[in-house]
Amino acid sequence: MLQRCPDRMAGKRDRVVPHTRLEGVEFASHNPHRFAQFYLEALDCEPVERDPDSLTIRCATTLLRFRRARGRAIPRDSRSHDVWFRHCAFVVSDVEAACARVVAAGATIVSNGTQRLPQWNLDAAGIVAVYARDPEFRPFELISFPPGMKPQWDIRTPQLVRGIDHTALVVADLDRGIAYYRDELGLELSATSRNFGEEQARLAGLPRADVSIATFESDGPLDLELLMYREPSDGRARAISPDDVAYATTFGTGTVVSGEDPDGHGVRLSASRTTRSVAESERKP
Repeated sequence: MLQRCPDRMAGKRDRVVPHTRLEGVEFASHNPHRFAQFYLEALDCEPVERDPDSLTIRCATTLLRFRRARGRAIPRDSRSHDVWFRHCAFVVSDVEAACARVVAAGATIVSNGTQRLPQWNLDAAGIVAVYARDPEFRPFELISFPPGMKPQWDIRTPQLVRGIDHTALVVADLDRGIAYYRDELGLELSATSRNFGEEQARLAGLPRADVSIATFESDGPLDLELLMYREPSDGRARAISPDDVAYATTFGTGTVVSGEDPDGHGVRLSASRTTRSVAESERKP
């Protein structure tokens, strides 16, 4: 979670890159229709498109795509600081009610109870969150923001789930990740921060936790966070094949790319019609 602070990164390159619009995440799955059903039933998603080997669903304005894979299952000893970790953060009006619903649908709670971030964490005080895993052991987050923190989520809706705020990826080297997503892809680095203490450890289901965070805003419905754990320092990195269920791909439009970031997380961007300079993209409107 975030204790936001201004970005003071130096050495930015002033070159022209397309506007980057992140639209969703594609997941590998042994049974796309079966495991996407969890999100339809428990997290207020709706179907968009299906074929025999894939199913695309929508949560508010963010797309989630499940495609058939035949590789390795997600390791059952996976932890929140392993480098193959990635989650989507579902914004909900009531975290406790959302926990009860996802557990009834087959999810497993990872956190040591629902966590409310403390008052000393000035820019994240009052956020309530929990980490969980879906029936295929894919991680996700349930999160609720206090009124006014993110006005786009202050909307009133009869649905429990309001949308997806961001996708978060664990990286081994935060500076390297920033260089890729900001300088190569043109995402706006809106904040860097560091979070630690009992609440973060309980949230991540770890004995202790000290994590550095980089938050990026895109022109689309989905933002992105990079998480680098200082503690514990034994997060594992291993080669993940696109055919493994742990593999996931952020997709959208921008600099044309179809491959992986420096830590092996999938990225697929198609052409964007608008451009801006990197320096311009980092200035607040």
